[in-house]
Amino acid sequence: MMKTRLSRYRKPGSFILLLIGLGLFAFTPPMQAAAVNPVWADLFPKTMIDKNGKDVDRDTALGNKIVGIYFSASWCPPCNTFSPLLVNFRNKHSDEFEVVFASADNSKAEMLQYMIDKKMDFPAVECNTSGASALYSKYNITGIPSLVIVSPSDGTTITTGGRGDVTNKPGTAMEEWKSQVEWKDPPTISSFTGGHSFAGKKLTLSWNVTDASTLNISPGVGNVSTNSTSFKVSPNTTTTYTLTASNDFGTVTAYARALVFPNPPDNAWTIIQEEPAGTTDVIALGSEWSFYHPQDGTDPVDQDSDFYTTWMKATGYSGPGFQQSGKAMLGYGDINKAPGIVTNIGQPVSGARYTAYFKKEFIVAQNLDLGLEIFSDDGAIVYIDGEEVLRTANFSKPDAFHELASGNCDENTTQLYGMGTVGPGTHTIAVSVHNATSSSSDLGFDLRLFSTSQHGEFANWSTDNGLSLRPVSDQAMDADPDQDGKPNLLEYALGGDPLASGQDELHETSADTTQASITFVRVKESLDSALYYKVQLCSDIKAMDWQDGVLWMEGESQGVDQNNLPDGKSFANSRFERVRATFRQSPIRPVEKAFLRIVVTRN
Repeated sequence: MMKTRLSRYRKPGSFILLLIGLGLFAFTPPMQAAAVNPVWADLFPKTMIDKNGKDVDRDTALGNKIVGIYFSASWCPPCNTFSPLLVNFRNKHSDEFEVVFASADNSKAEMLQYMIDKKMDFPAVECNTSGASALYSKYNITGIPSLVIVSPSDGTTITTGGRGDVTNKPGTAMEEWKSQVEWKDPPTISSFTGGHSFAGKKLTLSWNVTDASTLNISPGVGNVSTNSTSFKVSPNTTTTYTLTASNDFGTVTAYARALVFPNPPDNAWTIIQEEPAGTTDVIALGSEWSFYHPQDGTDPVDQDSDFYTTWMKATGYSGPGFQQSGKAMLGYGDINKAPGIVTNIGQPVSGARYTAYFKKEFIVAQNLDLGLEIFSDDGAIVYIDGEEVLRTANFSKPDAFHELASGNCDENTTQLYGMGTVGPGTHTIAVSVHNATSSSSDLGFDLRLFSTSQHGEFANWSTDNGLSLRPVSDQAMDADPDQDGKPNLLEYALGGDPLASGQDELHETSADTTQASITFVRVKESLDSALYYKVQLCSDIKAMDWQDGVLWMEGESQGVDQNNLPDGKSFANSRFERVRATFRQSPIRPVEKAFLRIVVTRN
């Protein structure tokens, strides 16, 4: 029966659903986070407050700075005298020195007002809390104001006389404190890189880390040896991995993306040795294509995070590519196969010649069995409507920009592939063409998409009758653009005009008491064997008991007139033939009435 759409591809003789699971390519740029100094965790609560009562993160505020713990309160007159000196000193050295106010005030409100009045723009441990009490106890504070200077490297006390240093020698105090610090640094992650692979296949995470006592990779890996520089993972979807390096002086993190590409489909189009007979071009060699050719050697995904999941589709891609177009053959350099390069897509410098991308839309009016002829120098992957349908034999890797074909192509030949089925509508075909070496002297591409004759004849008829110029919704076999009650399939099968509602009936009838006949035009079976005609008889229209095989069929060889066929051509050259179906009354069992109908189906 007539099919309205097939969203699948098939090998000859069988239908196989093609499923490709594309992971989301989420991009997080490699980065190294601020160090977390574990020294401060033993002294201060993770969250402190500022003069407005808002939370302040301990690790962000203190980092690896020298810290002065300021024991003070608003009710203390000497404190009110010293606080402005400390504020000025801290503001001058804020890049390497921070103050933590350990309040001895009677209430939080008094403490905050004191901080506002004295312009204390540094964190505080709230008064009357266990955190404040612990500091007073640890440093045996019996009188205020007091300023204890603490080393960021190990938490040791540099001096308990910070008040005197700030008051009496503000110009040299900072350098004296710094000279007593045994500076130690957190680990350093100078690089952390991922890679790409097919789903479930191994890829390598690599890094360069110094001064780490522990290394951890998440998700799914855990701790790894600090002497290692790589680890193999097998993600099923694109994954961002986090590398965490720690030592006694801090923790740093970095991120790397592992790109995961779908595995090639099991039912991909295969090489065919010869083109099927009677094909019709859907896209001809030498057609115009839009193209995207990165020429600086930079992977497009670095600027467009979802590039690998969208570039081959009709919608969803919003990157900078495919703004140029030209007629094939497209490429650069010298290609042996005529006609050579028609459109030069730009030649990158040697060492940056990787991959070029090509894309084109095509429209079909009904289900079509498709094959293609491709020239690709060197390797290529072809997608239809975002799904991979084939790859050339010299390209077996993930379809990543920097991946190279495994060998050079034959520059003198094209290759045939088939077959797949698409339904009516607008489709997108996209092709990535990969060089075999990054210093290759040339790259070339051309492609022809063709349909088999069974489906191609309808396309030819659509073109001849102007139907192919109408919207796609008018081109489907079950559409009726002239609204005459006859869908395009019936117009095609019986030689009608799909855009002329006032045409005569598509058949002629005659009858007397002995016989009844119906004469009609049909498409020759040699041009479209998928069409099936039958004429049925019914003697009781109410019962609708239509019968097959009771009419006598006649054609050109039985003398049926073949003049004035719908396309105006002679019988030998026409796509049509005229046939007559006749019912002859049986003298033994005559019928009172005879009704005839034409049934047209298309597989």
